[in-house]
Amino acid sequence: MEELNEREERFDFDGFWKDLIARFWREMLLSVMPDLYYAADLSVEPEFLDKELRDIMQSFDAQQDEHNPPRFVDALMKIALKSGGDEWVLLHIEIQGPGGEDLPSRMHRYYCLLFAHHGRHPAALAILTEPRPKENKNFYEFSHFGTSIKYSYNCLDIEALDEDALRASDNPFDLAIYASRKAKRCRKDELQKFIYLRELWTLLNAKGWERKDRRALLLFLERIINLKSEALRVKYINEYRELEEKRMPYESWIEKAFKDEGIEIGRAEGISIGEARGRSEGINIGRSEGINIGRAEGISIGEARGRSEGISIGEARGRSEGISIGEARGRSEAYSNAAQRMLEIGLAISDIMQCTGLSPEDIDALAAKIKN
Repeated sequence: MEELNEREERFDFDGFWKDLIARFWREMLLSVMPDLYYAADLSVEPEFLDKELRDIMQSFDAQQDEHNPPRFVDALMKIALKSGGDEWVLLHIEIQGPGGEDLPSRMHRYYCLLFAHHGRHPAALAILTEPRPKENKNFYEFSHFGTSIKYSYNCLDIEALDEDALRASDNPFDLAIYASRKAKRCRKDELQKFIYLRELWTLLNAKGWERKDRRALLLFLERIINLKSEALRVKYINEYRELEEKRMPYESWIEKAFKDEGIEIGRAEGISIGEARGRSEGINIGRSEGINIGRAEGISIGEARGRSEGISIGEARGRSEGISIGEARGRSEAYSNAAQRMLEIGLAISDIMQCTGLSPEDIDALAAKIKN
């Protein structure tokens, strides 16, 4: 099970980077492979060929070792060149996290498969998100009875980059690299994650980038930092709202998760209250209207009509009122839970009041509850 969780985590991690590359492929080339950036036709969106090679690579890996799951190229892009016509470059990008001692041999193997499939020499880039042993090489070489080869590839070692230069850069891809460095330093420290995340979105909003680019980067920053503490997520959302309401109204995935949870609680309570009130009000309206119409037949017809109309009206009114009450209760419960977690991690009462809107008496009651 631990192995499965690691694979799932790795898959999501790769997905974050793939989304980033697809969005900022021009900025990535400018930062990492400037020669290709200036040769590429930047007006033409690249064609992503990841799926095309899955069957080929899966078949190859299965033949090599049937006990290990197949590996896939993290990203494969067909980039048009300024020279036009049928001129294009195949760019293979491998995102390497922890481990990966076999990276050079894998890079060479993918080169061989890509060349065999397309009949063209691909360019390659390895993005190293974790420190690697000094003896690890950024090339593959082989020699056997007078036959030898050496395969070199572009390598972006995040740990080797200048952090101050990344932070000061006007390239969105560089800010993402900066965030990746920060994320590695706080994997088990939720408070430090919060501090880094606040620093990153403050830095992001100081840049003069387009709103859609800031949105995409904010999503990557939140994902890569991965703030899990519910109390600190509440604090992050409140501080974030204060800034974003002035500049860039945008619901982050963290805020959306909290809102969805409150709505679900409110909806469930609201429907339950609405149905009960609607049924009671419908019966009362039906009985009253039936008596006014006439004795036997009037009561029968009136109760039927009244019950139907009353239940409909009552359910509508009850559901509306119930959802409103339920959302309020759900929100109150969410903030109470958040305040309790803040107390448990030792946040100041003034900060807790600012984040949750609870009164000092409510917080004292929660503190007493924790002690008991």
